[in-house]
Amino acid sequence: MSEEEFIPFDTATQQATADYDEAVQRLRREQEVNDFRTLMGLKEGRRFVRRLLETTGVTRTSFSTDALLMAFKEGNRNLGIMLMDEIAQTCPKRYGQMQKEFEDDERRLARTARTER
Repeated sequence: MSEEEFIPFDTATQQATADYDEAVQRLRREQEVNDFRTLMGLKEGRRFVRRLLETTGVTRTSFSTDALLMAFKEGNRNLGIMLMDEIAQTCPKRYGQMQKEFEDDERRLARTARTER
């Protein structure tokens, strides 16, 4: 509905528009959740998400005496927190699986590195 077409007392049209917008947002969110669950359902997807979490520094402090650097780190960390929240909301059991797979991969890489020396 454009500004020129807005009729203040046409509450039925306003409600229909609001209902439509809400339905579109709900469908978009369902698609996001399904996409994320699909990503976390793949071992490669979990490895990718784990790397993103590590890169964002979600578990590290962002303190710095340089205010701009600290703001940058907090921006990265905020993205990591959002990603952690998405995991908690959509597939919390996959987080533990992701951590276990990471630990298993680290042990396997360490053994391989020792044998190559």
